[in-house]
Order: sequence, then C-alpha cells, then structure tokens
Amino acid sequence: MSRTELRNKVREIDKRFWINEMEQLKTLEIYRKYKKEIKEVRIYDNRISSKWLFRARSNSLKVNQRSYFLKKGHKEEDKICGLCNKEEESLEHFILKCKDLGGKRNKELIKKYKGRNGKETVGLLLFKTKGEDLESIKEMLNNMWVTREKLLELKG
Repeated sequence: MSRTELRNKVREIDKRFWINEMEQLKTLEIYRKYKKEIKEVRIYDNRISSKWLFRARSNSLKVNQRSYFLKKGHKEEDKICGLCNKEEESLEHFILKCKDLGGKRNKELIKKYKGRNGKETVGLLLFKTKGEDLESIKEMLNNMWVTREKLLELKG
C-alpha cells in the first residue's frame, strides 16, 4: 500500500469513528446536522467572543440544561433559566428566547438566518454565518453571555 493509500485509509477510519462518536451524543444534535466532515475551520481567534462561538457550536456553553447533566444529585428545576424562570435554559433558549437577554440579540441577524424552527435557526446562525455576519454572531454571543452572568450575579 502506498503512503497516499494508507493516509486515505486512516482518514476514512477516523471519519467513521468521528461520525459514530457524534451519533451517540444527544447534546451534539445541531453540531451533527451542520458539521459534515472533519476539517479545520479558520473562524476562531484569541478573542473571548471566539470562545463563546466555539462553546455554542459544540453545545458546551454552561447554560442550566447543560450544567444539569454535569451535576450529581440534580433536580429538574435546575434546568430552568435563572433569568426568566420560564423554561429550560437550553442553547436555543439562551440564543433566541430568553426575554431578559432580548436587548442583546442582533434581531436583523437572527431574521436573516431564520429557519423553520428554533433549532434550525440556531444551527444556521452558528454554522452558516460567514464574514461580517460571523463577527456579528461572535459579538452577540459575547454580549449575551456577559449580560447573563451579570444578571445572574445580581439575582444572587
């Protein structure tokens, strides 16, 4: 087997392993739908806003729904949004629904990438934005996260 054939075979095995791992993790539903291949994306830099984009894309923002699964002895009410107290604080709730963060949302950007439902809108915002829109989503996520943390601190 040539080096090229061997390299291609290893990539094929890696891709199958990667897909299998993603399919087993319920939390990667949006990521799985929009990230179809293993490849480097050059959308991150050293700014904190890139960190929030990465965490949102990988569904690892520490919103209450995510934190609930990481805690031992958790209760159902631990998933509720600590700001609005209306529903589970999921990624979708954080980005699109929480009334307390409404003023920090880029409504034009959300309208531009609106999908058939909330999950699709979140997926399009996180995975289909490019250029100036990508920078806008990073800034929006950063502003929302900072506001969330400040409001939660004020609520005690």
